[in-house]
Amino acid sequence: MRITSNAIFHQVTSDINRAATRLFERQRQVASTKRMATASDDPIGAGLAVSLRETLAKLLQAQRNGDQAEAKLQASQGVLTDIFSVLGDVKDLTRRGVGGDMSNADRQDLATQVNQGLEQLLSDANARSIDGYLFGGTQTTVAPFAATRDVNGEITAVTANPLGTGIAGQVEAELPGGLRVVTNVPGSTVFSLTLPLPPNVDIFRQLINVRDNLRLGNVASVEAELTNIDVAVDKVRVVMADVGSRISRIRDIQQQSQSDMLILKGQLSRIEDTDIAEAAIELQQAQIVYQAALSSASKGMQLSLVDFLR
Repeated sequence: MRITSNAIFHQVTSDINRAATRLFERQRQVASTKRMATASDDPIGAGLAVSLRETLAKLLQAQRNGDQAEAKLQASQGVLTDIFSVLGDVKDLTRRGVGGDMSNADRQDLATQVNQGLEQLLSDANARSIDGYLFGGTQTTVAPFAATRDVNGEITAVTANPLGTGIAGQVEAELPGGLRVVTNVPGSTVFSLTLPLPPNVDIFRQLINVRDNLRLGNVASVEAELTNIDVAVDKVRVVMADVGSRISRIRDIQQQSQSDMLILKGQLSRIEDTDIAEAAIELQQAQIVYQAALSSASKGMQLSLVDFLR
């Protein structure tokens, strides 16, 4: 088999190109810290990386949902704490109002304080967060409660927003793992009371009754409202406990989700990222091979037929 100069040239050039390509690839991996430049570098690994990224994106969105849900429930819990305090104060004022040592003027003062509590309660009922009204159900852009006032500007009645499901609507969010949680506190669960007589009474009406009966000096009616006030206080306490439970559940899910994300990111890193220590060694080897190929070619290509005719 005759080996021509042209064949030698092409073989040497091919060897140098392969060594240069390998050197370039090792330099790219070290410089970019990425093992793959294109999917063709590792089709199987690229497919796994795409799948992992999709899973991470879904998990990240669910994490955001969880963060937003917790923030909204935390805001609701803060307002519920204030409502609980207002009702506790009204309960104390009501107890004092039925005392035998109270004068008519004293009861007028108590009625004024109850009225202040009523105004605060309405303000809390229409509290807002970044997502809208906290107790508006699914109608978060509309104030859940509207007051009717007399000529003196005092509240005589409070009505709930009747649109759609009104203040009873629930808003859910999907958390990591496909779990769902109610992220709001429907106004009906806080401000509506289930009482035997009269039916369908809300907390606002209770405070209005206490205020008006104190002003009238109707001690028996004031005393009759004490049980209803107790029901209202207990109801808010139960709702607060439920919200606290949901917040704890979200935190547990979020914590587990963060652990899952770390595992997925580790798997993705092993597929996509360069092992710098290993790549540095391979780069050094590629440099040696490339330099050897150049040196061998330069020496071999210097020889010609003339060198053997001396």
